[in-house]
Amino acid sequence: MGEEGFALYVAEEFTAAAKRAAGRFDGWADGEDAVQEALIRAWLTTEQGTEIRSLPAWITTVAHNVGLDTIRSRRAEERALRRIGLPQNMIGGLDRLERLGEVADAIIELPRRQAEVLVLHYYGDLSVAEIGEHLGITPGTVKALCTAPVQSWRHRFGDLRQRGAGR
Repeated sequence: MGEEGFALYVAEEFTAAAKRAAGRFDGWADGEDAVQEALIRAWLTTEQGTEIRSLPAWITTVAHNVGLDTIRSRRAEERALRRIGLPQNMIGGLDRLERLGEVADAIIELPRRQAEVLVLHYYGDLSVAEIGEHLGITPGTVKALCTAPVQSWRHRFGDLRQRGAGR
């Protein structure tokens, strides 16, 4: 399939595919993103010499899988935010990018080792023992590196909650 086949698909079927994906996931933006990602993957697949017999079926399948991955990532993100002590009403209350920006800023401010431990524990979903083994430190050190920033973040994010309520 060449450029013409992709152009034809985009012209004739993209909008319908994105609407179908949007219905399965979290709205138009997610559906459109999933189909766009599927199109990119299809293009790369054909560039590597693999034939795609039915582009619409291939796009539907890959877009579905991309959408499921997005949902899984968001759920993991929400679990991580709950585990670091973000108040429940903030997990869905702040704009997602604003919330992630605040968490990223808090991580960046930490010493490198502390940031590594927190990211592995809360976002990588690794156990204390797994982190210790991965970084070559004791489980007690892992726990110590997690405790102080999480307590600080609870205070910091509590302030954010009050700031958000005043908007």
